[in-house]
Amino acid sequence: MQEHIIYLDAHESVAVVRDEKNMRSLPPPTLVRGTACVLKLRLFAERIGTTPFPIANLYDVVSWQWAMDSDFCDRSPHKLVADSANIELNSVQEFRDGIGRAYTQITIPMPSMETGELARWLGSEPVRAGLTGELTGFDATGSPIYILQIEGFKIRNRIVASAAPPTSSSCAVPGITMEQLQQMINQAIINAGGNSSGGNNSSSGSEGSNSSSGGNNSSSSSEGDNSSSGSGGNNSSGGSGGNNSSSGSGGNNSSSGSGGNNSSSGTGGNNSSSGSGAYENETGGAISDDITYDIL
Repeated sequence: MQEHIIYLDAHESVAVVRDEKNMRSLPPPTLVRGTACVLKLRLFAERIGTTPFPIANLYDVVSWQWAMDSDFCDRSPHKLVADSANIELNSVQEFRDGIGRAYTQITIPMPSMETGELARWLGSEPVRAGLTGELTGFDATGSPIYILQIEGFKIRNRIVASAAPPTSSSCAVPGITMEQLQQMINQAIINAGGNSSGGNNSSSGSEGSNSSSGGNNSSSSSEGDNSSSGSGGNNSSGGSGGNNSSSGSGGNNSSSGSGGNNSSSGTGGNNSSSGSGAYENETGGAISDDITYDIL
């Protein structure tokens, strides 16, 4: 896990990145997409001097949150978030050139640096600037009592994709693909005696009206009206005591029913309709038309 030590003039809510002696300003570190890291924020109390931020001022903070984003819309998913439950506050000593200095340090682990939001934001750019990090401290009632923002983070893209695919921090249904979700929606529509369209469709119901369109379609019902239509596919409809029709272009169409009106039509395909005690009509077909009448 890469470690980034960031010295900050933290006397205001928008912190300024400084060097370890708080003598000059620096840009925030560049983070790398997909590479876990830990941020160690070392806070100065003033704009000049190495006096550490009073740690006692943060004793009422019982939980922390760290998020990074390119906008300030709280309704959109964040580009990156930290393992906020493991953010730690402590006081550390650093020795450099034989001189020891004390710092108030907030340690922020970021094990997940690969999100769908970040990948889409980066696109194919090698590096992109403009991320702001926001640290929020909450008291025992859940109210925010400490805010610190750091502007200007850069994110470096990767040439080789990470081992794991991008995982979005936005809302998702775990363990369910979009195809499975669409199948569930179609099945719910069928169970309700409704309609579905696109791809291979089927609909059935009792005492209802059913229709399907696109691809290979079929519909059937008892005491209802059924219709199916499609382009370049096979369409069929059938029912008892209802009106049935099917039509298509370049496919095979058929409709059948008992005690109802049946019709099928198509261009460049095979069309057939049959029924008992009903009126039947069929048109179409540059290839073949096959009409069967069975009138009681």
